[in-house]
This record gives sequence, C-alpha cells and structure tokens, in this order.
Amino acid sequence: MPQKRSLDNFFMPTSQKKVRLTAEPASSEVNPVEISSTQVSNHSNYPFPLPYLPPDIIEQLNQVPASPGKEINDQPDLDLLYFQPYIPRVIERELFEFLRNTLFFYRVQYTIKRYGTETQINTPRFTTVFGVDTSASFTPEGALIDTQSSKPIPPDRYKTCTPRPIPHCLDRLRQLTEIFTDATYNFCLVNYYASGADSISYHSDDERFLGPNPSIASFSLGATRDFCMKHKPIPPKDGEPPPEQNSKPPLKLPLASGDMVLMRGKTQANWLHSIPKRKGKGSEGGRINITFRKGVEKYSTQNYYQYNVGDGGVWKWDARKAPFASPEICIGLLARLDYDRSQNLPHVLLKDRKIEYSISVAWARLMETEALRRRLNSALKVENWNIRNEYKSVSVLILYWQEGDVPGFEVEARHIGELFASSFHYNVEYYGIPSSNSLIRLDGKINSFLADHGDPDHLIVIHYGGHGDPDDETGQQKLAVWAAQSHDGPTADWSIIQPKLGHVKAEILLLLDCCFAAQAARANQNRAIPTNVELVAACAMGVKTRLPGPHSFTTHLIEQLRASLNSTGSAKISEIVNSLAYRDSGYSETPVHFSGLGNGKSTVCLEPFDANPASELDTRREAAWLTLKVSLRDVLSDTLISDIVQWLKARPTRKVSRLTIENVVQSANNFGHFIHDEGRDRTSGPKFNQLPASAKHDVLTAWNDFRSLLATLATRLQVRYPLEGGATRVQGTGSDHADDVLRGPLASLLELEHGVLSLQGIVQRSVMALPDLYGNRESLLEAIRDTAMQDMGLVPLLDRRLKARFPSDSGNSLKTDRVITAAPTEPKVFRSLVKEEHRGLGPVLVEYKSYDKQTLPAGRTKRLEQQVQTLADLLQTRGPPEFCTLPCTGWFHEEENTRLGLMFEYPVGYDGVKSLRELIQMPPSSQRPTLAQRFSMVKKIGEALLKWHISANWVHQGIASHNIYFFKPTNSASFDCSNPYLCGFEFSRPSDGISLSVCVEDFEQNVYRHPSRQGAPSKYHTKQHDLYSYGILLFEVGVWNLVSNCFDANLRTNLAPRKMQDHIKLNARKRLGHYMGAAYEKATRRCLDVDFGVELDDPVGTKLAKAFEHLVLNEIEPGTRLD
Repeated sequence: MPQKRSLDNFFMPTSQKKVRLTAEPASSEVNPVEISSTQVSNHSNYPFPLPYLPPDIIEQLNQVPASPGKEINDQPDLDLLYFQPYIPRVIERELFEFLRNTLFFYRVQYTIKRYGTETQINTPRFTTVFGVDTSASFTPEGALIDTQSSKPIPPDRYKTCTPRPIPHCLDRLRQLTEIFTDATYNFCLVNYYASGADSISYHSDDERFLGPNPSIASFSLGATRDFCMKHKPIPPKDGEPPPEQNSKPPLKLPLASGDMVLMRGKTQANWLHSIPKRKGKGSEGGRINITFRKGVEKYSTQNYYQYNVGDGGVWKWDARKAPFASPEICIGLLARLDYDRSQNLPHVLLKDRKIEYSISVAWARLMETEALRRRLNSALKVENWNIRNEYKSVSVLILYWQEGDVPGFEVEARHIGELFASSFHYNVEYYGIPSSNSLIRLDGKINSFLADHGDPDHLIVIHYGGHGDPDDETGQQKLAVWAAQSHDGPTADWSIIQPKLGHVKAEILLLLDCCFAAQAARANQNRAIPTNVELVAACAMGVKTRLPGPHSFTTHLIEQLRASLNSTGSAKISEIVNSLAYRDSGYSETPVHFSGLGNGKSTVCLEPFDANPASELDTRREAAWLTLKVSLRDVLSDTLISDIVQWLKARPTRKVSRLTIENVVQSANNFGHFIHDEGRDRTSGPKFNQLPASAKHDVLTAWNDFRSLLATLATRLQVRYPLEGGATRVQGTGSDHADDVLRGPLASLLELEHGVLSLQGIVQRSVMALPDLYGNRESLLEAIRDTAMQDMGLVPLLDRRLKARFPSDSGNSLKTDRVITAAPTEPKVFRSLVKEEHRGLGPVLVEYKSYDKQTLPAGRTKRLEQQVQTLADLLQTRGPPEFCTLPCTGWFHEEENTRLGLMFEYPVGYDGVKSLRELIQMPPSSQRPTLAQRFSMVKKIGEALLKWHISANWVHQGIASHNIYFFKPTNSASFDCSNPYLCGFEFSRPSDGISLSVCVEDFEQNVYRHPSRQGAPSKYHTKQHDLYSYGILLFEVGVWNLVSNCFDANLRTNLAPRKMQDHIKLNARKRLGHYMGAAYEKATRRCLDVDFGVELDDPVGTKLAKAFEHLVLNEIEPGTRLD
C-alpha cells in the first residue's frame, strides 16, 4: 500500500518580501489584437510579474462559450447556467498548466477555539485574489484613485490590505465573460486544490457587500471535482412538517476541466455550495477554480484580501517539489535558462519523480525577452573598440626644452618616445619648448594637441622632462613652473595650462620628470587635477629629482614599463608607481601619484596596439570571454535588472551569487586558428592562404568586426574596484529609464552569437569556393577529416558537396518498397507533401515525383532513379537546422503510376502539417504569424537556399509557398511558424546537371517560375531562377496573399511570361512598402529583377551568394527583431 503523503510533503513556504515593480493595469475592454506572451502585467503589489496569455490561448478563448449553457432552475430559488464546457477542450489543459505555473498563491491561516484552546488552522486550499470594489479604480500607472473624484485613495481607506489589479492572464477571461453574461465583475478569486484532500465546506456568497442577487461566474480547470449544492434550511410553518426541500439530496455537478457554472438571481441568498474532499481514483490531480464577482463597497476589498491573502508568505508552483515552492527558488531556476536555437526561445525543464514538465514558455520568456533581449537589442549599437585596448587610440606628446642646459633631457625624451612608439605602437609627437614666448607657444601646442586627440574613448599621454622651478620666492605660491635652465632662463607656468586638460573628454596621463614635480597638484582656487587626468610626479613638493642618466626618473620609468609589458602584456600606472617606490627599485626618490579619474576608474592601463591590425592576437586572452550565466538570490524586478547592468558596467551587486562563463567565443577562436594556421594538429585540409584575395579580405574583415564586438564586452566586464560599501543603485524605473541604463556588455552578449554566425557564414562561403573542393574527391575527403573544418562547422557542407559531386557507387541504398498501410489522410489540396502510414516506419511524409513515360527518352528511367538516389542521400543527413529540411528515410519507384516517391520522417511531438500556401489561405480569424515571424520565416528559407547553393551546388527549382511547410505541436492549437521546412525537391538537381523539367502549362505553378522557365523551358534552371522564385515567396509573405490572386481570369490565360513578371513587380512596388517597409520591398524587387550585379562567377557561384546575402538577407534581418 503506498505511503500516504501529507500536505507538508508538497509545499515549501517563502519569504514575505515584496518587490516594487512598474505598475501596469489590466485592460478594461476586449482588445481584438493579439498580445505577445512576452508581455507582462506588473504592479507594486505583485510579488513578481505575471506574463500575458500566449496568443494561441487568446485565439481559442475568443471562441467561448465552447458549448451552449444548460439552464438549471427546476428547484426553488435556483438559477444556474451550466456549461460543459465553456472553455474549449483544445486549450483547457494548456490554460490550466499556464496559470498553475504562472500565478502566485497564499496559504491563509486562521485561529479557531476548541474547548477554550486556540488552534491555528491552514486553509485547505491555496488562494489568491485580484481587484478592488466599485468605490475605487486603478490608473494606467497602477495607482488607486477614488471612482467619483478621480483623486488618490486616502491611506486609511484600505488599512488592512493592498489591492492590486486583475492581471491580463485572468482579465481576458473576465472581459469575455462580461460580454456573454451581460454582467460586470471587479474581483477575481482563484483557488488551487492541490489534491482530493483540499476542499471548501458548504457556504454561500451572500455577503452584503456583493449587493442583492449577485452574479458569480465559477470556472473549473484541471481535475474533475464534484460541485455540490443544497438549499438553505427552510423553517417549517407553524404546525406543519419540515418542507420537503430540506430532505432532498444535494444537487451534484461533476465539474470537468473547462466547465463553468454561472450562479445568478436568488441562488446565493437561498443555496449553499461546496467542493467536498475526494478519495480514490483521480484524487491526486490538481484543480484551479476561478470566480468572478462584483464588490459594491470597500468592505468587500478588505474581506477578500484578508481571507484570501492574509499575512503569510507567497507560494509558487514547482513541479520538482509537487507542487509549490518559494519564488526565489523558481527564479533561481529561470536564471539558468538554456537557449533552444531551434525554437528561438528559452526553456527550463523541471523534473519530478514521474513527470517531466516544461515550465511555462511565457514565464521563461519574461527574463530573457522583457528584461534583456527586447530592450537591450534596440538600445545598444556595438562600439568599434580594439580587442586588446580599452581606448580607440592613444596619442603621446613628449615635451622638453629646445635650448635646455642639460642635453640628456632630450635624449631621455627620445628614449621614452621610442618605447611608446615601438613597443606599444602609439602615435608619438615630440615638441621642444622654445625659449621665447614659451608659455604662449606651449599653451598653443597643448590646445591643438587636445583638439586633435581629445575625443571620448581616447587616451593622451604627456611626458615632460626638464627643470622645475620651486616658485617659492616672495609672494609666490609654489605652483607648477617649468624651466629651461637650473638657474634663471626661460620658464613656463604649467599651472596655468594644466586646468585646460579637463576641457576634453579623453583621459590624460601626465608624467612629470622635473624637480618639485608634485607642485602640479596645487592650485590657486579650483581643483588642480581635472577629473580626466592621472598625474605621476617624479618627486614631492620642495624636493629635487635626479638629472638624466642611469638613476633618473624617466630611465626607471622606462625599465618598469618594459618589464610590466613583457610579463603581463600591459602596464597599470598605479602598479608602476608602486614598483618605483620600492626600496630595491634603484630609484632614490619617492614618486607621487594623483588620480583624478572619475567614473569608478582608479588608474590608466597601458595596453599595446597591434603593429599590423590584421594580425592575430593572443587568443589565450580571448578564450575567457564566453557565455554569461548569472544566478540570482532575489526575485527578478526592474530594480534588480538595473543593479545587474550597473554591476556589469562598473562593479557587482550583492544580489548576484555566482558568475560562470562558457561556450560561445570558443567557436569564434576556431576561425582565428584557421586564419593563422594555429590550433589543433592540422591535416592537409584547406588553408587560409589558399583562398583568393577577395575571399581573404572578406574573412579578415568579418574576423576584425567580430573582435571589435568582443572588445566591447571584454573591456566593460573588467571589474575595476572590489565591492566595498555596495554598488550605487540607479534611480528610476520603467522602460524609458531601462533604455537609458541598459547599455552595458550584456547587450553585446546577446549579439555575440549573431556575430559568430555571421563570421561562420563568410568563412564557409569562402572555403567552399576553393576549386579543389569542387572537382577533386580526395580533397573533399581530406577536408572532411581536417580538424579545422570540423571546428568551424564545415563538415555538413563538405559532406553534401561530396554526395552531390561524387554520388555513391553502392547502388540504390535507400530504395525501398512502397509499403503503405493506409490511403493518404490529407485532404486534396495544392501541396507537394502527403502524409501516409508506412508499415515499418509509421507516419511518413511522401513527396511524389511524376514523369511522362511517353516523352522520356530510352534509358532515362535509370538516370532518373540515380538522380533521386543522390537527392535522397543528400536529404538523409540530419541537420544542421539551417538547411531547413526533413530527414529522408528512403525512396520508391511506382512504375505503374510513372512516379517516384521520397519518404521523410514525420517530426516527433507534432500532429499537424500545413504548407505556407494553406496558412495564407486560412480565414482572417484563424492563426496568423506575427510581423517578426514573417520576416524570420523568409530569412530562414533564404539562408537555407544559400546553404544548398554553396554546399551541394544544388538548385531547387520549386521555391513556392506550397513547398514550405510548418508543423503543429501536439496539444497546441497553433502551428509553429518559427520553423519552416523546405520541401518540393521533386525537380531539384545539381546546378550543372541535366534538367528533367517538362512542359508545364499550369498557371498556379508557372507563376512562381522565371519567364524563361515557363512552358517548355528554353534554358537550364540556374541559381538565379531560384532567387527569382524566392522573390515571389517574399511577395506572398509580405502581403500575406497568394501571388496568383493578383491575376484575374483574363490575365491568367492571356498574359505572356514577361508580362506576368512585370505585373508581379508592379504589385510589389505598390503594396510591399506599406506592409513590410522599404528595405523588404527593395530586397523583393532585387530578386524579381534578378539584379545582383554579378556577371562572371566561379563554378560554385560565390559572388552571387555574397551579393544575395548582402542585398537581400541583410535587408530582411532587422525585421526579425521586431517582436
């Protein structure tokens, strides 16, 4: 007998801490526009944000009620409307899981007295409540105001509770219910019954604050539970027996998931209802009960929050602990999101003993999308910084006297200038201070130098070697004065010039090798050292330093700079000063260090630039910058996000418990190893030096662009100070403020993968163009075995090239008998794929390729089978996903029907398939992809087409909306529009192979073909013809209509192919800009004109591929980030 589980086994309490969030009220009227599930309802009285309902649930909810209601009024005072169901069955389970994973609940405790002893009792269910009575309402900012006066609610109105608005995930159902019932509701109570042991005893909702004859709509989701009702006892009349009604058995309604009971009229005044405990089969299932009601006075608010919230902790569903745990634990799980590239959204898997749950997609999206991806991607543009230096440039000015009395000062000036120029690769200028008008001329030089090099993110280094004047005679203030000679001679009052250094935004390092050097830190009144200046003085005030020679300050400074550069690759000025101050350094004076640098920066770090910008850097320094994962100790909020971003920009917040970095940039380093012939042991595979000059240029440009992107992250992630005293909190909240503060390296992290993929695409395109990889089988095999090709992801492309160029000699290895156990189950629609049942494989998708036996030359049937076998070999390989194809499981030949068939796997976890053409033809009320999904689907198809062109050198010949397919996940009402599959390979072939096309007079197919390929084709099908067909696809997705609908009956029959092309181009010019923007229209017209500026190309079509990527795909890409 299984051990009984108590409630304590199921739950874990959490802290009562509340987090202030940006207010966002629930809508008061039904909005027909679909709302993305990445949006959230926020309010200061929510423990954490609550995501909106996903669009697929909203779409089905708009169809309520799912069945007509049954009136139950056959007993006295009873007025019910019973729906079985009200919520459509296709979403009731999804809605249940969504709300259980999303909402926060409370376990209210109350005290009872038994025989004089007080006992604490837990409410036998979990509860939560939203809303406020009719005397108040919420502003758009989430503040409570008086309904009559529109003034803020006095603090004493709700002393014992904190009302909060109904969130979107519940308010959408309330809005629809109001429309149907012709009633209004301002409260939403939600009960969660964790098992059959949870219950609610007989009661009635007849409180005075609900008004007379209240209307209460009660929804049930999850496990079936009995809803029992009985009439309140009727007192017998004098001398008469008790009324028969008192002895009637309770009315029992078996509320299933999705059912609704509407209680109205005199029901509450005269009837009691309950959810009794349940034992036995099905008693362990959870159930959510949602009730909408209307409170007409303020006491209703206090009552509902007191008995449904109380003063205990918050609870949230955790499938691992079955069922509830603290929000902090759940947020910790969400902080370890795993990015699922195939779905383009994050997910978290939580495992129980027997059940594996995928936590609510909308809730998981909340962190990544709302807090990071959407705001950051739109707010930040990558800065072009050098990978090894936090400054865009470093300019050095070396100062000495033209006619000084010690020639050694100029000699040492040349020595330190040479160090900066040759070892650090900085720009160095020398300036001899003239003896006449010294101050004016020095001031002019400094001003011009600052003007030329004073931009932000730049560093200026100024070194002075010469005499210093004590400036201590009668009336003098011991300020910084430079002198050409030790006694008398020309001087320049540096204290007058130095404040001007603060007029530029560049940082400035001032190195003074002169007597009394520290006097530069003194000033008459204002600050002597500007906030952008770091000063190193050779000696203190009133102290003389050594003259030029082996013991001088400049000589020791050069030694320390060179030693630090050799040992660490850089030189931190504060560490250099410390080294000079050591007794064993050989420098007899004590240097003085002043840092006026602001923005949390303590010292300048001198890092060398590359002598050759195109040369490789020390990749070991880059290898540490990978994927960032942050685990949080607190509930995610706008304030915490600001803290984290501020930490990434300057110093860490204590709310971050652990930081780990892994697994993105390593793939980028693989490209660096290839460029510089480094890394793992190489075979005789392709080398970078074998690439044509233009390809080398493309690869190096992409590599340097990626390094610049990485530099932003690497530089800003440097923690300049340890955490002492806590991080400064950024004031303000809300999206406007977020756009201001979310400008750290986190956005670069989100763009890092895009940068790697862009670099990968350019390297792959360049390598695949090598002649040896086109016509030499052994070279292809060597490349496949090469570690560099494996590391850079080229093996799938090389493998397809090998199969296409050198088909296997093993015969028809994938040929099979057509073993179909059932007729096609799909309706007769215009499509290339048919779902059938295979005796050994189960559900398969079959693509038929018909041929005309009468017109086929003798002996060509065998050639036809060979070509289909080659295509099956190419399609057999799984992935990578960028090819957008289904794995091919085999092929067969039906000679009696003169057709061949390619069989494809039916994806696991899906139970529906539609072509893009079918989706476009669905009525407006049905599912439609978002704008970003439309951009994304055409971009993915374009990228897949490009992969096929450059890898297998294969032309498709059938790009059309009826050859693009989408699948519907099991238990989902919507098709997955984020993952298109490219099918219709019935006419595909190598680009230099024999075309098997026949004369096709079908308008619906010809409209997708280039004019020269319609009817009896006059030319072989080329890659340009594929790109023309892709332009038709762009048009259809852009206007979300079939291209054939642009032609009336007369045009369909009488229009010549070239006129047909012109007609489509005219429609694109008139309509696409409005629907999709000018860039999309331009990309479409480029394809329809087949105008890519490429006349002569290599056999692989590298130039065409590059032009297509630049002129079409890159124009489309920004639209994919609109959501």
